[in-house]
This record gives sequence, C-alpha cells and structure tokens, in this order.
Amino acid sequence: MKLLIISDIHCNIFALNAIWEKESDSDVVCCAGDIVDISPNAKEVINWLKDHKAITILGNHDSKLVKYHNAIISGEKQQQLKDHSWLSYNYSTLSKDEIHFLETRPITTEFVVDSYLYGMKHAYKRYHTIQDNEKYKNYSLEKFGRHVDRMIFGHTHYQGVGELNDGLWINPGSVSYNRNEYLNSLNAFYAVVEDGKIFLKNTKYDTKAFFSEMESLSGTMGRRALRRMQKFFLQKNK
Repeated sequence: MKLLIISDIHCNIFALNAIWEKESDSDVVCCAGDIVDISPNAKEVINWLKDHKAITILGNHDSKLVKYHNAIISGEKQQQLKDHSWLSYNYSTLSKDEIHFLETRPITTEFVVDSYLYGMKHAYKRYHTIQDNEKYKNYSLEKFGRHVDRMIFGHTHYQGVGELNDGLWINPGSVSYNRNEYLNSLNAFYAVVEDGKIFLKNTKYDTKAFFSEMESLSGTMGRRALRRMQKFFLQKNK
C-alpha cells in the first residue's frame, strides 16, 4: 500500500493540489494538522481532505479557530484580533459542516497500514524531536496508551525521520512553507510510505498564485501575518 503523509497545509490549496498530481495513486492519506491559517482557501483545503477521506488530526491553528467558533457560539464578545485576524476571515468563509469537520478532529489518532501501527499527533514538544528509546516508549504510552510502531508529527515545518530501536517517527515537513533556512526552498514538502519504505519528498507549485491571493487580503488578514509570509517568500525568491 501507499501512504501519503502531509502536514501544515495552512490553507495552501495550490501546494496541496501539486502534491496530489504527483501522488494520486496513494491508497491512504493522512494529515498531521494545521489545516487553516493565512490564506483565503480554508474551505477548499477542508473539502479536499474530506473528499480524499484523509485521516486528519487537530493542529494548533485549527484549535485556535475552533476556540474562536466556541467563543462566538457562547456569546462572548469578540474583539478584532490585531495580529491574528486570519481567524475571523477563515471563520467567515466556512460553512457549519466545514467548521464541524474541524471541531471533530481528534488530538491524536491511530491507524494501521502494511501491518505498521501508526500514532499521529501534531507536535511532540514544541519544536523538539524524540531522540532516544526511553522517550519514545514513554510518549507512546502517554499519548496512545500502547506501543505504536511509528509516530507521525508535523508542526516544525521541516522534514525528518528518527529511527530508534523500538520504533521511528516521521515528520513530512510543511505543505505550505518551511522554517529551516537550510532547506532554502519554496517547494511543498511531504512524505510517502510505500510497502513500508519511507520516502521524504517535495515538489514545486504555483507560489506566485498563492502569494497573490494572500496579498489580496492584506487589509483582512492582519499586517503582521502578511509580513511574515512576505518575508518568507521574498527572501526565498532573491
């Protein structure tokens, strides 16, 4: 079987579609969270995940949007969030069903592919990675209640595989943008597991179209949010 592992899409439907063009023969798709963020395509990304029956968990950005929704439902007053107005924008574009999709994503999940038991969670401990067997075993018991053969994490926005005696972890990197300068790439990053073998991959996508859509929302998404993305894309394009 072929497993496609993605994470940290951050509304980037352009990158997601580019990955699927390469990996449309995947039998199973899983997403390690952070579906929403700075971009006008939250609806498209959520529906892509639903259409492809992706195994999906909640990321920290998704959790923020769910909390925002709950605050509105409970009648709390909402002030304009100066640096995070992407929340109110994303929220305004989503239907009840799409918000429900985010609400019902679990924090962790488990699934089996090719006899390997996978445990998936958005982040390990902030930007740290599991470096030894004892930590792997303890974390597996703590978060999944049993030993899992392989763990999948996102959040850090860089790829990696950590092989230990009692298991391994996989981070596919970010579909949308990368934090580690050494990657020096605008590509969309992901991972594929085929017949148990792990392949870390990346592909080009239409970054100009993605950034153009973000620029069109400069008065909506919040200046700090846009500057963050401008810095990334403009630096990489030098």
